Amino acid sequence: MLPDDLNPDDQPNYVKIVSLNPLSRFTLYAKIDSLNSDAHDADGIIFVPRKLMDPIWAYDQGMKVEVSYVDVAELPHAETVTVSLNPDDTIFWGEGEVKSAKGIFLAKTGVAYLAQQTLVKPTTKDSVMGKVSGIFPKPADRSVAYRVDWDTNLVFQGLPKNKDAAIDFSKIGGLDTIISRLREIVQIPTSCPDLLHRFGDKPSRGVILYGPPGNGKTLIARAVAQAMGAAFVQLDLFEVLSKYVGMSERNIKEKFDEAIAAAKNGIGILFIDELDALAVSRDGENVEQHQRNVVDTLLRLMDGVNSNQRIFFIGATNRLDAIDPALRRPGRFDHEFEVPLPDLNGRLDILKKYVHVEKQGLFDGSMDKHALRTLAELTSGFSGADISMLYHESVMHAIRRNSSFGTDGKFQLNTDVEAIKLSYDDFLAAVKEITPTQMRGEQIVTGDIAWDDIVGLDRPKELLKDIHIRFIGLIDSEKLPGRPSCANLLMLGRSGSGKRTLVKAFALKFGYELMSIDCLALDALPLTEAMQEIRRVVAKCRQTAPSVLLVQNMENCRSSDVLAHKLVNELSSLGRLQKVLSILAAEDGTLLPACIRGYKAFESEISLELDEKQVLDGIKKMFPEFDCADANITGKTIGQVIRDVKENMIVQRKGLPQGGVK
Repeated sequence: MLPDDLNPDDQPNYVKIVSLNPLSRFTLYAKIDSLNSDAHDADGIIFVPRKLMDPIWAYDQGMKVEVSYVDVAELPHAETVTVSLNPDDTIFWGEGEVKSAKGIFLAKTGVAYLAQQTLVKPTTKDSVMGKVSGIFPKPADRSVAYRVDWDTNLVFQGLPKNKDAAIDFSKIGGLDTIISRLREIVQIPTSCPDLLHRFGDKPSRGVILYGPPGNGKTLIARAVAQAMGAAFVQLDLFEVLSKYVGMSERNIKEKFDEAIAAAKNGIGILFIDELDALAVSRDGENVEQHQRNVVDTLLRLMDGVNSNQRIFFIGATNRLDAIDPALRRPGRFDHEFEVPLPDLNGRLDILKKYVHVEKQGLFDGSMDKHALRTLAELTSGFSGADISMLYHESVMHAIRRNSSFGTDGKFQLNTDVEAIKLSYDDFLAAVKEITPTQMRGEQIVTGDIAWDDIVGLDRPKELLKDIHIRFIGLIDSEKLPGRPSCANLLMLGRSGSGKRTLVKAFALKFGYELMSIDCLALDALPLTEAMQEIRRVVAKCRQTAPSVLLVQNMENCRSSDVLAHKLVNELSSLGRLQKVLSILAAEDGTLLPACIRGYKAFESEISLELDEKQVLDGIKKMFPEFDCADANITGKTIGQVIRDVKENMIVQRKGLPQGGVK
């Protein structure tokens, strides 16, 4: 029960809580802030979070306690406090992490007592649970609390003898350029403060890392902090957002205070994950007042950090446009770096971090440098996290090959553990099982036929190959003024001429992700939603580049003019460095809107004309048992020819009547 004179508006920093249960006597000290904000009601009930209670204590709801005020200044000073870390937690702390964890503990705790439960947070690692197991001078009574400050020596028990660095840059693949830029921005003002001062320049305050999920935004921030020995404080939504009025703003301020305290003897990095959800644009129609208050608080706190406090802000987001514009200006978040999906070289770099082909004890002879290169080509559109999952699934596939479950349900290996090795086939099987993060929820377009098996279209295939070579060569040139003229291709041909099949085979052959827009489906949507869908799909192509965007049925929809203008504008916004090849497939080019053709639109054109000799040669190769003398291909498309050949073969084999039902 709480004392009657406990006033929520006039509270000390700490209270002492003593159990009155004769079967379980314990004493704990707690900050008022850590107790439930609704605790002080007329019934005198107080709710104590479970995380403050020692697991060995016997307690339940409704037990009576005695609460008294604590004046921290009158408590005896602790010269040394020993904290035992939870043995169930995996802890790999370097010297920098230990130093930072001590600083954060001393800045936030204020009071220590035996059996005290506490979260211990280092710079670049998650929080772990600890328990105060010793205090010097030794207390005469276990219920005595001590005051801790910067003069208190803090000792952690449970750290491994061989401390590993938290994160090593060598373990991060495909992001060398971004890491280098970020290290320059953060480290130059710290290492050479006179350099910027000489030119009258000020150090940057912050940077936003944006891009698809799973590509290492958080990993980069932690790695930079670890490399600098900086204090790393992470602001997570679940930690700061609260349903109570004013609590979110208060929690954000506490995180800023924590970062400032942790950087007392160096530099601090405050990392804000999912920045778009915390700092939503205040111009939106559905933005609530509490969301506006959170943004106002964040802006005020960022402006209140002076240069002497040496705090650097790193924000991460998947939706850059959703962030309030006030944050995206110099003086707050000065820079914005895109962390895109890894390209071919980036994927190869990441694969090498996992697959050390020189370790013959783990990989068989099929895994070599050439196999890694092929895997990098097959994983177009994969994020760094997807490649990590690829390795995991490959390991599971190798284990699955060499194990089984007995009739009793027990797992058993069919060979020695040392005999299990990863093979190239294990990785190929895993590639087929994994849907890249960016493609989940999307209708993935896959090829029906291999590039080399397409017959009768040798000339269009040759033109497509030339366009691919030219497109990639122009994209990689720094002298290109804008998007290449060959980046938008118009493909004309009758229904059944093989437009869709050819595009799918092309994407598979040359390593493009393939996405499509069906204008007939868009025509059934409200115009605003249809335009938003075009923008979304083009943005997805940009994220999964190199990619091919296949647009179909534009000539058959009512709102073709508006959709065409929107499509051309979105493609123009991709810029010169985006490896997105767009192909508009149509039967009759004269029915397309005028804006589709011309400068900055679809300038290149391919017509799918059937070569009868090539078709006959292809049919002989595909169906050697078929008598080509029976083939009638005059005036037919390749789709019709192949269908008729297959039907005739079935009719002849089964002796069915010739011709169809009238």
